[in-house]
Amino acid sequence: MDEELFWENIVPVGHINEETLKSQIYINNINFSTLQYDETVLPTELECCYNEFKYYQKSNNEIATLGWAISYQLQVLWQNSPKIDTIQNYHLPVKQNKPNNPQAEQRLKEIQNFLQSKGIEPLILHYTPYPNNTQTQEMKRLRQNSERFSRHVDNKTNEVREERRSIKFYTTLDWDKFYSHFPIIKRLSKKFHTKEDIYTQNFTKQIEIILQKTHNILILKNLPQGEYKFDFAIDIKENRSDKNEESYFIIKENDEISKDYKRILDCKPYELDTLNCQYIGVGDDEFFRQIWQNLGINIAEKFKVDFSYARLDKFIFATSPFGLTYNTYETLEQTYDELMQDLSLYACSGKFSFNFVPSKLSIKKEIQGDREKVLYRVDEMLVYVYDSFDFLDQGHEFDDDGNFIKLGQPVGAWDFNEKSFSIWGSTRQMRTYSPKWRLKCIPIPKITFEDILQSPKTKQYYLYNQDYQDYQKF
Repeated sequence: MDEELFWENIVPVGHINEETLKSQIYINNINFSTLQYDETVLPTELECCYNEFKYYQKSNNEIATLGWAISYQLQVLWQNSPKIDTIQNYHLPVKQNKPNNPQAEQRLKEIQNFLQSKGIEPLILHYTPYPNNTQTQEMKRLRQNSERFSRHVDNKTNEVREERRSIKFYTTLDWDKFYSHFPIIKRLSKKFHTKEDIYTQNFTKQIEIILQKTHNILILKNLPQGEYKFDFAIDIKENRSDKNEESYFIIKENDEISKDYKRILDCKPYELDTLNCQYIGVGDDEFFRQIWQNLGINIAEKFKVDFSYARLDKFIFATSPFGLTYNTYETLEQTYDELMQDLSLYACSGKFSFNFVPSKLSIKKEIQGDREKVLYRVDEMLVYVYDSFDFLDQGHEFDDDGNFIKLGQPVGAWDFNEKSFSIWGSTRQMRTYSPKWRLKCIPIPKITFEDILQSPKTKQYYLYNQDYQDYQKF
């Protein structure tokens, strides 16, 4: 789960003043070298998440409550896990540390009881090795600068790694018990039922590339004339993310399979990772495009304010439906409850994708003299939600001298005054991250690094992948 909201690490409240800000700004660049890691933000953010869960539970919005319950559970998994570098065995569930106080323990139990009432057992966190050779030289340079120049503890020098942390986090969520309940998923699911949206030119091209690889073409070459049923399998010795042609194998339907391979039908989503032949992405902008386009306009027209609101979502539109214009040019009436349901999924997952993988194949081989002809048909495919839960990419960008260049991938904003999720802050994050994305007729100020530096004063915390990466460092 790209899945994913936690903490901000920033200069302590007493250390933010004019001189501090001046010392951090170099023309248009900002130096991170004196920023201190703030370990108090994580439990505060978790408290915000719990408050959202309680608010929607009291409002009888069961689906939004479900989204926030899962979000809380995921964050507890992250917070109470050992650091990546201490993991020795990727094949065992990660042993969780117990909550460090009675209140935290009670809240976790309350969340788990709610989820069990929905048929969802307590989530278990696992680790799996990262695919090899997936980082370009430029990606490596940016990662190392991020590690070198991001937050410090006691002015110690940060460790810079030759290779990125070789691990991924994963847990499993059930489609029927979780994802299928949310309005945005119900809408997007319509795309799964049309051949044109799934069986695309790109899909067929991927299949043909897979079948033409040496290990598969030899199997087809040795077939006598006739019709055959095959299963798709993957090489599980090494996960070669995004390298389908090296990872997919075909094997006759009833044949024995080597221990180094696994049939697609027997794989878990984390084993497939991003080895898909087609995907439908649901990005941050997808959520906000669908939720905020007309919602923001209605706010502007009704209140004529400069969007200084923090909690309008909690009391303005509780009874009024909205006509939301979607990117498919469909319009439907979405109530306040449904809006908040989609936002709870966004807070839980951020961007994710629906991945389509082939699982069964029919082959027809014709031989005429010295000419052979092979026809194929994909008989079955699987779809799964892929949502990364590691936050190890797209950190803040720095130049080679340590000057701040660009904010990394956002994972949501929090209002520590109200102890709540900040819809407006998250919208500003999205506007900053995707400059082409905007709401018509509505000025949305971008997040600046000065905003982040002043979070301890304003109590508005804008969280990024970098914050998770810093948490794992300390």
